[in-house]
Amino acid sequence: MIKNFTRAGIIGVIAAVALTGCQSGTPDVASPAAPASSTPTGSAPPADPLTTVTALLIGPENFELHDKSGTAVVTLSYDDPIDRVVDALTVALGADPVVAEDSGGDEYPPGVDYDWDGFGLRDHLPPDGKFPDYANFSVSVSAPVSGDVSVATTGGYRVGDDLRAAARALGVDVDTTFESYGSIFYFELGPELGTPSGGNTLYPNASAVRVAANSESGAIDEIASPTNPSFWVH
Repeated sequence: MIKNFTRAGIIGVIAAVALTGCQSGTPDVASPAAPASSTPTGSAPPADPLTTVTALLIGPENFELHDKSGTAVVTLSYDDPIDRVVDALTVALGADPVVAEDSGGDEYPPGVDYDWDGFGLRDHLPPDGKFPDYANFSVSVSAPVSGDVSVATTGGYRVGDDLRAAARALGVDVDTTFESYGSIFYFELGPELGTPSGGNTLYPNASAVRVAANSESGAIDEIASPTNPSFWVH
C-alpha cells in the first residue's frame, strides 16, 4: 500500500522581536515519499478435477467419476494400475482408505482390500494360473453414497432400490437360485469375451455388474463389478 505524505501550504513561521525589526523564518519542506514497488501476484494453480467429482458410475468393464454437470472426469478400467486407481479414489471420495490384506481361500484369490465409507476395492493377487476370471481389481458397494459422492450402476441403480422392480423394468430375469439364503441376483453385462468360458453355460461368458438383495425386502444391498457369471453362478 503506497502512502503519500505531503505538506501543502504549511509554512513554519518564527517570529522574533528585536530592536532592529522582525525576521521571517524559511519554511521546511519534506521530500516526497518514494513509491513502493509492487510485487506481481502469480496465478493460483488449477484445482484438481478429481475434487469436483459428485458421482461414481459402475459398469461391467470400467467405472467413471463424474462432476455435477454429468461430465466424466476420469474413466478407470479394472485392468488399470492399482496405485493410479487408489490415488484417484482417495481424492474423489475425500478420504484415505482403510487398507487390509486378505490371504484368500478356495473360492477366491488373496489380495489387498481398500475400504472407504460404503465403497471398497480389492486388488486381486492370484497365484500364477489360478482364478483366470478375476480382473486386476474389483469394486463393491454397500451404500448409495460414499462421502459426498453418489454411487450407482451405469443403469442408475443404487443400494436401497427394489431389485425385483429394477429387473422388471430392464426385462432381466432374476436368478432365485440362492433365494433360500435371502439372495437374488441379476447382471448388467459387457460384450461376450473371447477367453475360455467357465463351467456354467446357462450364463454368458462376459464381464458383469452383480447386484444382490440379501433380505426378504428385496432391496439392493450389494453391487459388485466385474464378475463373470459363467464362472461363479452355479
